[in-house]
Amino acid sequence: MSDEEQYDLFCTHCGQRLEKDTVFCPSCGTQVSDMGGEPVYSSDRNYRRPVMDMSPRLKFLAILFTITAVYYIISGIINLVTVDSTIETYKSLGMWDTIVDYFNTTMNMNEQQTEDFLKTMTLVSAISNIVMGALVGVAAFCSFKKVKWTIGLICCIIATIISSMSIIGLIVGIIVTYLYSTTKPCFQS
Repeated sequence: MSDEEQYDLFCTHCGQRLEKDTVFCPSCGTQVSDMGGEPVYSSDRNYRRPVMDMSPRLKFLAILFTITAVYYIISGIINLVTVDSTIETYKSLGMWDTIVDYFNTTMNMNEQQTEDFLKTMTLVSAISNIVMGALVGVAAFCSFKKVKWTIGLICCIIATIISSMSIIGLIVGIIVTYLYSTTKPCFQS
């Protein structure tokens, strides 16, 4: 296999894949060769890199982000709507006295304080789910449109920080953020 067959051409400025005789990058306009098709740089290594197409990874992440965004937004809305009914369910199932006793013993809370605390925690959880869903939705939009890579990455990082309330959420967030960070050559901006 020759050196030409083993490598594709990429813009050193934005990472866009280039055709063999390209003079200017179609994505960012950087001059990559002179008018005769000869490389502007003295070494081929300055404008070539091993073939690694990130498009399938980006498509997978875009679909994953979309599903995740929908899940978190729906979950958050359900939590917002059911804050009061959750407390009533505990009371109707006979679990309320046990919950109040637990919070009284561990945190010295009375019944009203326990109810307010559980409502607040459910509200915080609902809002964090909606915010996380919105952030992942922005990353999905950026991925589908292949624009604003930096904004998508920032949204992934913030969503990972929010999801760090659980160790699984943190681990998954770090892995997905890393995979997203490696797709920059696919983006137009």
